[in-house]
Amino acid sequence: MPKRSDYISPEATQIDVATAFDVDADLVQKGRVEAYYFDTKSGRPAAIVFFGRKQKPSLFVAYPDPEVRESQVRKRVVSYIDDLRIKQARQQAPMKVVEGDIMVASWGWEQTNVDYFQVVGVAGKRTVILRPIGAVKKRDGRQLTGVSVPVPGQFEGPAFRRRVTDRDNVRIDDGRDARLVERTAEGGIKAATFTEYA
Repeated sequence: MPKRSDYISPEATQIDVATAFDVDADLVQKGRVEAYYFDTKSGRPAAIVFFGRKQKPSLFVAYPDPEVRESQVRKRVVSYIDDLRIKQARQQAPMKVVEGDIMVASWGWEQTNVDYFQVVGVAGKRTVILRPIGAVKKRDGRQLTGVSVPVPGQFEGPAFRRRVTDRDNVRIDDGRDARLVERTAEGGIKAATFTEYA
């Protein structure tokens, strides 16, 4: 598997990203940001930039002049650092999911399935215990679509633990991601739409 060094020309000069683009040095290090400037064989200014754990460059481009190179690389680096800052803030924020909450997973291929889960416990800073629960379904006249509303406390399976993401979602399994249900203005649970085959 190629390493970062395999992509970097011996003539390339590494840029001090934090100083050059006036961004947080700690986030540059945490985000594993590396940037290099060099000239192509035809003399065009070029840049190669790496983000995160990727060994392949996220940016490997030649530009018409050094000013455009500086502007475009700055734009990409600053955007990446801003995204890291937002993600870090979300990770440090307290989890919004609490015991008693209802989560919904809407999933499927060529039809939309809806599954509900109730948070029956909190087992850590970002871990919850879930149990699947039943729902009341109401089909429309065509019998192929309808809406469903969860029934809290109507458990339909054993409890299991899942990690809560920084967006307060939960990966149930490879095909399903659950989020907190939407609430009405009165505090009730908004119905979710499903579709199914005849």
